[in-house]
Amino acid sequence: MLDDGVPYAVIARTVGNTSLASVGRYAISRKSEAAKIVDDEPGMTDVLSPTREYPSTVVTSTGHDAFADMAVQGTALLDRVIDSHSRAGRRNGAVFDTSHVRERAFDLAASVAPLRIANENHDYGLNLRGFPFGRIPSLPATEEMLANLAIQRSGTPLTAEALAEDIKEEAARLEVGPGLLIGDHDLFGALSRVLRDYGVTAGAETMSASFIAGLLCAHLGVTDWYQDLDEWGRRNSRLTFSCPCAA
Repeated sequence: MLDDGVPYAVIARTVGNTSLASVGRYAISRKSEAAKIVDDEPGMTDVLSPTREYPSTVVTSTGHDAFADMAVQGTALLDRVIDSHSRAGRRNGAVFDTSHVRERAFDLAASVAPLRIANENHDYGLNLRGFPFGRIPSLPATEEMLANLAIQRSGTPLTAEALAEDIKEEAARLEVGPGLLIGDHDLFGALSRVLRDYGVTAGAETMSASFIAGLLCAHLGVTDWYQDLDEWGRRNSRLTFSCPCAA
């Protein structure tokens, strides 16, 4: 519901759909600058578009995922999660640099982005939910490895060879940093797979839960979208977060 009391269902009937951009335009048409709408997971094509524009009432995450923004833009918490879940492995002889593991996880998570973009651009309908990073046989992952995993779980006549070529073509066209393309599920799936290379067993869901449990206001504060909302709230004498972040 916008600040002028108009329910979301009425907006949908008025603008014809419920996309954030449409709702944002509706808010502007009602002169409802008192409303702010947050898109916490813009599509890959939106992130990649150099001309991506939203109404002034819409604030988006910096990259593909607002949750991943907190890990990419402020790495201290993620490093603590890595250290916490590797204690047993290190006691058993695992040796690695935490920041190196983190960067390898970022790279592996980002390597799936061209696959997702190819799937979206060509409308392949591949099953990429919960991508099986644990089944990647060795690192670094090649386009052929990623294509094979996607094909095996999708029941498609598309060949792995053709898909691998599409992945390479999309990767060659990328003009943004890998941090902008990482989703939170991919990030922790990739991190679990990277740690396995060092003899550390740590589940993606468990590490994700630890990350969420450890979130503090400072971790929100490093993100561009939080700073945009906080600045807007101060400028308009409005409380944008009902938590200590806004104190």
